[in-house]
Amino acid sequence: MAKLVDLDGLAYFYSKIKAMLADKLGKNDVATVATSGSYNDLSDKPTIPSAYTLPTASSTILGGVKVGNNISVSDGTISLNKSNVTSALGYTPPTSDTVYDNATTTTAGLMSASDKVKLNNIADNANNYIHPLTHPASMITGLADVAKSGSYNDLADKPTIPASITIDSELSTTSTNPVQNKVITEAIANIGGGSGNYLPLTGGTVTGGITASNFQTGTGAANYFQCRKFRGEGDANSYYHAIDFGYSGHDSVDFYEYDPNWNFYKCLTGTKDGAVLVGNINGNGWNGGAQLTGTPTAPTATVGTNTTQIATTAFVHSAIPINVSSFTNDAGYLTQHQSLVGYVKSVNNTKPDSNGNVTITVSGGGGVSTSESNTWTGKQTFQKMKFNFESYNAPRISGATDNPSSSVAVYNVQGNFTLDMSTLAGLLSNGDATVFTAYITANGSYTLSITNAGTLKYAGSATDLAITANGLLLNIMLIKSSSGVLSSIAQASTLS
Repeated sequence: MAKLVDLDGLAYFYSKIKAMLADKLGKNDVATVATSGSYNDLSDKPTIPSAYTLPTASSTILGGVKVGNNISVSDGTISLNKSNVTSALGYTPPTSDTVYDNATTTTAGLMSASDKVKLNNIADNANNYIHPLTHPASMITGLADVAKSGSYNDLADKPTIPASITIDSELSTTSTNPVQNKVITEAIANIGGGSGNYLPLTGGTVTGGITASNFQTGTGAANYFQCRKFRGEGDANSYYHAIDFGYSGHDSVDFYEYDPNWNFYKCLTGTKDGAVLVGNINGNGWNGGAQLTGTPTAPTATVGTNTTQIATTAFVHSAIPINVSSFTNDAGYLTQHQSLVGYVKSVNNTKPDSNGNVTITVSGGGGVSTSESNTWTGKQTFQKMKFNFESYNAPRISGATDNPSSSVAVYNVQGNFTLDMSTLAGLLSNGDATVFTAYITANGSYTLSITNAGTLKYAGSATDLAITANGLLLNIMLIKSSSGVLSSIAQASTLS
C-alpha cells in the first residue's frame, strides 16, 4: 500500500499546528507542563507516601528477620533438620537411650542393688571417731623412762660436768686460779714501779711519741711547763707556723688567743719588772702607737661613708667631683666649700667670686650663646614666638617603614609604606601636642598606613592617604590628654 505521509512530513505538519496554536492561544493560555513535559510542573500533584522500610523484629516488634547459621530456609519456609542440629552441636547425637553398667572399683557406673543393701546396713556416724585430748602414758608403748619421770638421772649418755672453778678477786703470785678482769685493769692503772714498758711516776725516759688530751702541770710557779723550745708544727726552719721561746734566730711567733686582749711588752732591764707595755690587740685591732712608714695600705671604705674610719687615697679620689655639675648640696660640698676656687678655674675667662658664683654675660644672648648650637636638656616655654624664618632638618628616607623622631621628613617610597608614630608620641608629656609634616614622593600608587597614633581621625577621608606618583603632603597632629590618652588628626593632600 502506498505511504500517504512519511515521518518527516508528519513532524513538519505537527510543527505547523503547534505554531498556529501558539499564535492562536498565546503563551499565557498554555500551562508550563505543556512545553516542559515535567511532572514537577503539574499542579495539584498527589501526595506520594515515603517508601516503606521493614522494621527489625524484636521481642515486642513484629518485623523482618534473617536466617541464622545451621537453619534451612526454602521458599520462605524455615526448617531445622538433623544436619542442622549436628552442625550446631558439633557432634552427632545418639538415636537410642544410653545404657550404663554397674560401678566397679576401677570403672564409674551405676550403683548395684547389693551395694545399696550394704550401704543401708551402715549405721549413722559409724566412722565419726573423736580422739581424746589427754590419756595416760601407759596407753603409749615404746616411751623412754625420762619421758615418764622427767628426771636428769634417767637420761642416757649424760655429759661429764667438771668440778666448780674458783675466780680470785685480787692478784697473787702463787694462785693458779683465774682472776677478775677488773682487778687486772686496776692493777695496770696503778703501775708506777718503773718496771716493764711503763713510765714510772717519779721519772724515766720516753723513747716513743706521746699523745695526750690534756697536760696538768699544777698552779704554782714551780710547776709551770718548763721547756726551752716549744714548736707548734715542728722546726721553724721548715714550717711557716711555729712558736719558739729562747730559740736563737727565730723571732716570728703565731698566737691563737681567746682572751679579750693581747698585751705586748718591751723589756728594758732584762727582768719582768722592767717591762713596758707598747700596745695590745683588742676587739678593734691594734691599740698602740702605730708607725706608718713607707707606703702603708688600709681597706678602702665604700662611697658615702662618713665615720672616723681612715680614708685611703682611692676613697678620696672617688669622693671628689670631677666637674662642677657633680657638686650638690646633698653631698655637702657647697656647704663645706663656700667658694669654688680650686675646683673651677674660670668660665669664659671669668673666675668664681668669693661665694663660688660665676657670672656669664653674653651680648644679646641673655646667657645663651647665639653663635653656635645650644642643647636644652629641660623643657623650654616660649610665651610669644615671633620668628621671621624657621628651618628644620628634614631627612630624606627610603624604605617600607619609618618611625620619625623629628617634626619634618621627606620620603621617597617604592611600595606600600607605614608610618610608626610611637617615638613622637613617647616624646609628648601629658597635656602636650605636636605636628608632624611629611612630603612623600613615589614612582606609582601605593597605600599609606599610620600606626601607634592613638585614636586616629581624618580631616577629609581616609582614602585621601593614598600615595600617587604626583606626591602627597601629609600633616599629623598628635595630642596627648592630661590623663595620657593619645589621639591624632591626619590631613593628606594629593599633589597635582
